[in-house]
Amino acid sequence: QEAFLNAIIDTNKRPEVTGAEGLAALECAEMILASIKEHRWE
Repeated sequence: QEAFLNAIIDTNKRPEVTGAEGLAALECAEMILASIKEHRWE
């Protein structure tokens, strides 16, 4: 969150994670959660 705000405040500074990388991480997390939901742990 701090890195994102710093990138907004200082327009010469790039965020540590790109939008594409953030999206890929979210998609990966969604796949993991879906897999956990489908697998019933006993």
